[in-house]
Amino acid sequence: MKLPLIPLSILSLLIISAVVTNPDQKKFETFIAEKGSKAIKEDICQSNSQSTGILENFASKACNLIGDTSMELVARFVAENTTRHNYLLFSIYELDANIHHSKTLGLFNNFVILDDGMKDSN
Repeated sequence: MKLPLIPLSILSLLIISAVVTNPDQKKFETFIAEKGSKAIKEDICQSNSQSTGILENFASKACNLIGDTSMELVARFVAENTTRHNYLLFSIYELDANIHHSKTLGLFNNFVILDDGMKDSN
């Protein structure tokens, strides 16, 4: 029995693409750091930017600066507390710290958070 050439070629190309685009630890650190910085800017800084006074404007700019500079600290924290399980086609990243535990899938240079570490409050 002959296997069709086109489906085999597509499957081979998909497997090779997955292996080549399996994101490394550094990309994961950058992903989490950018996500954390964005959360600080959107959740904390935006709530303070409703007023237009000089003091409020200064506080908003300072908050955004903190969000930008926190990326390096978050990346370092992630590097020290993450275990990467490399399965060639994809990777599973486990961030395990005393205050947080999460699992993230890395595939095709993208990340999907599988478990964000949040506990149900019910």
